[in-house]
Amino acid sequence: MRAQRLAMATILIGLAPVGVAAAADVGVAPVTLSWDAPAACSDAKTIEAEVQRLLGTTTVAAEKHVVARAKVAPVGRGAVRVSLTTDRGGVHGVRTVDAASCRAAAESTALILALTIDPAQVAARGVASGTGAAAAPIVTGAPAGSPSSAAPSSAPASTAPSSAPASTAPSGAPTEPPGASGQPSATSSAPAPEAAAPPGPAERPAPAKRVRPAGDPPTSSAANAATTRIAIAAFGAADVGSLPKAALGLGGAIAWTPGRARIEVGATSFPASTASARGSRGGDFQLSIGQLRACYGVLPPGIFSLSPCAVGDAGSMSASGFGVNSPSSGAALFAAAGPGVLAALRLGDAFALRLTADLELVFTRAQFVLDAVGAVHQPSIFAGRTGLGGEIRF
Repeated sequence: MRAQRLAMATILIGLAPVGVAAAADVGVAPVTLSWDAPAACSDAKTIEAEVQRLLGTTTVAAEKHVVARAKVAPVGRGAVRVSLTTDRGGVHGVRTVDAASCRAAAESTALILALTIDPAQVAARGVASGTGAAAAPIVTGAPAGSPSSAAPSSAPASTAPSSAPASTAPSGAPTEPPGASGQPSATSSAPAPEAAAPPGPAERPAPAKRVRPAGDPPTSSAANAATTRIAIAAFGAADVGSLPKAALGLGGAIAWTPGRARIEVGATSFPASTASARGSRGGDFQLSIGQLRACYGVLPPGIFSLSPCAVGDAGSMSASGFGVNSPSSGAALFAAAGPGVLAALRLGDAFALRLTADLELVFTRAQFVLDAVGAVHQPSIFAGRTGLGGEIRF
């Protein structure tokens, strides 16, 4: 009986290291993510699942575990900016990612986290699957000491066990001086593997390409094209210098906005403005113009935009006389052009307030006269015009 107990204790003591080693091999989740984003964006669980997909595993060694925090903020026209901080074993990193959409931001964040955890594994899976998943997005703010700034080697260096028996060549076999064959001088009982010849041109793998999933928004120049929108505006206007007195009017416009540029066509009408000459005699003037405006934003896309413009007007100024025996009416061409500015304040994805201010040189300065009275009005050399309203963007 005592012999049986002694044998059982010996077996348990021998199995203890195996149990400890098995327990040590139990991994942890690759990432713990705090994700602060608009409701329309992905959630933390989705991004953590994508990290596991990129790594090809649901657990990693504890020293590779990353704690991350991300804040997503819209920057205009569907684009977002991600501020990402990471902590991997006490090594901290800070990154900023600009993306064309919430989906692109989520995918970029997942890829950055996967590369921070195990860049070699991500690269290996990307090349093997042909998806180019290891291609890192453009990010800013990564410190030199962060895990992603210096990728670890793809495999640890192997060390030959010291207990390997050394092989002995037969006495009659020819010997070769150490290093003559290009192999290490250490010998082993296992046959040395043959050196693989470098692949020829036809054998070299083609560069991995990024395959864009269906529905994924385009990037770079295509992303700029994707931000092209149409805007319809309505506004109140004020004019000084064109009519006899400062006048108020109403206008509207339709605009095409490729990127920061803006091409706008509009029309504005200023109702009657009265000019009197010699008491009760004078004329009522009206101005109706069409307008072409070309602008370019000097600020990056955001809540507020400021765009210098080139403006050109063409239309008709009409007048009707009063206070004379034979009142008559007439009209003349009105044309002007000059610099302007357009400022906009975005109140949502589809609506914005706008303010325009223009200073124009008047090319056609027709003089309006009344019989037996003389000149009643002539436009000034320069005209100032402003408009305040709103626009809907599609």
